[in-house]
Amino acid sequence: MTTPTHLLLGLVIGKISILAGIHADPQVVYTLGAVSALIPDIDIVYYGLGVNHHQSLLHKPFVWFTGLLFVALYFIIMHETILLSYVIIFSLGVLSHFLLDMGNYTEGVRWLWPISRKSFHLFPLAKQAKQWKKRFTIFTHHPAFLFEGTILISSLFFIIFFNNP
Repeated sequence: MTTPTHLLLGLVIGKISILAGIHADPQVVYTLGAVSALIPDIDIVYYGLGVNHHQSLLHKPFVWFTGLLFVALYFIIMHETILLSYVIIFSLGVLSHFLLDMGNYTEGVRWLWPISRKSFHLFPLAKQAKQWKKRFTIFTHHPAFLFEGTILISSLFFIIFFNNP
């Protein structure tokens, strides 16, 4: 998936959290939703654009959810309900990233890593082209393009038309 789609779905998570009545600063909630939906792609800074970074440790759900579980348990023990709410929003953002990445056209998600190297994906995978023009052509003719467009437009619609109480 592309950055705008991850970002918009993260903002939707923030908006749903606010609509659900979370007692926290809305700016923090929206920021957490957006950042957490993008954070697994932080390895692009290291690998660069055009390189398949989905093999890195940061694209393994086990790594994120193990760490977030320990943070959540700490906040439960310390009775920090607002901070626990933030961890839940962050976890949902990271989860949304991996669910969207299952719709990629070149790589799925290794949900069972480190037990298995099996990659889970929603659509048949296509070969990754090295040239941007060819990559764009492959993407726009793949079912992932329609999937991403639907998520992108739905997220925009939700953010614009569903108002906070």
